[in-house]
Amino acid sequence: MYTKMKIVFAIKYFNQHSRFFKNIACKYSTVSTNSVIKNNIYSILNPYVDFEDRLKGKALAESIKERNLNIDLDNVVSLWNQYKQVEETKSKLERSREEIVEKIKTFSDPSRHKSDIEGLKIKGKIIRKDLKNTSLIFSDLEQRLLPQILRLPNDLEHSMYSKDNKSYFTPNLKSDHHLDIANKLNLITYVSPFAYFLKNEAAEFELLLTSSFFNFFVKNGFVPFSNPDFSRSSVIEGCSVNPDLIFTLQRNSNETDQFYLNGTASVLPFCSFHSRHVSKNVPVKYVSQGRHYAPICSDLHDGLYTICQSNAVQIFIGFSDTKKADEFGSAVVLLSEIYKQMNLPFRVVKIHPSQLELAEALKVSFQVHSPFKNKYIEVGNLSFYGEYISKKLRMYYTDNEKFNFMSVISGTVLKVPPLLGTFLENKRTCKIPEGILAYT
Repeated sequence: MYTKMKIVFAIKYFNQHSRFFKNIACKYSTVSTNSVIKNNIYSILNPYVDFEDRLKGKALAESIKERNLNIDLDNVVSLWNQYKQVEETKSKLERSREEIVEKIKTFSDPSRHKSDIEGLKIKGKIIRKDLKNTSLIFSDLEQRLLPQILRLPNDLEHSMYSKDNKSYFTPNLKSDHHLDIANKLNLITYVSPFAYFLKNEAAEFELLLTSSFFNFFVKNGFVPFSNPDFSRSSVIEGCSVNPDLIFTLQRNSNETDQFYLNGTASVLPFCSFHSRHVSKNVPVKYVSQGRHYAPICSDLHDGLYTICQSNAVQIFIGFSDTKKADEFGSAVVLLSEIYKQMNLPFRVVKIHPSQLELAEALKVSFQVHSPFKNKYIEVGNLSFYGEYISKKLRMYYTDNEKFNFMSVISGTVLKVPPLLGTFLENKRTCKIPEGILAYT
């Protein structure tokens, strides 16, 4: 963690390179400049807004279309143009006011130039009034524009991982439901999606499997990382997380800054750590194990396949955007390697854009076949975010010459409950293969 001295140094370094940073503010977004809200001062982020650059190509419009999003891009562009025009007018008025002040200072004998000074003061009052009105219009446009820009999706990455779905091992055709198998073997007490208890070999399965996956990534160069279970509003907004996919901790309604429960196995704590942070050496590779929390998005309850809390393993990779294809491809190969050792029928699937989160440019899902349901169930995933999150949360790396935005890959590489469910349906036992146990 940064010491106070290092933080001060970093702020000075930012100020020296301020031309690299574009700021835009909004009172009603926690991803903005510092705001005073009902006597409470919040330290809030300044997102890097590259909206004009994104409008130069067709990628943004195509991303909105392929994701089937209800976003009127033309309306956002129109609002942006108004914002830029008012910003220019505001800047001209500020310059004119400064020019009048400087001109008044040039009069060495004010008593001999009373009429000239009085005329300049009257002109200054008019400019101040115009500037006040223009600033109000500018602030209103800012508050309306920024939330819409922050909700725009990431550009899609089609060419970076163009492989077809790849399957491993032949699926079994028939099986009982995993809860029925677990009851017969006295492995699980299932109460609801919010409460279930693993017993005997199932409890050992969870402990050994998370340990094996965690150690597997550590042996492949990932640094063990301990994450908090909670995240703040600014990080949630910066990662463009769908509020329906995360638990909100209820607080006073007049407080803007909320806390959310995500668990240690989430991309959010990693992004929180790197927010307003400069990494000197990339790539950075982290792995964390612990709880993962997520609300159920369906009324259908299906045992371990639809639960709200689980043990999981999460990885995070921060790197130069020029290495994105190599880094993502290597991560997919690495995760495929350990899943092969599970000796289960699984496949690697590229997720359709309509199923992606706004921040995801690409997502690959690792799915194991369920004989009872005769369908594949996700047990892990990898997402490519590019610089999308880094620009919002100010996540940088330096090559000793300049600051660059960090490109990000992250994923929940292991979700124990669905993997346990498919394992029971395929194997009717909780005995973990020796190849996996070698990493414990």
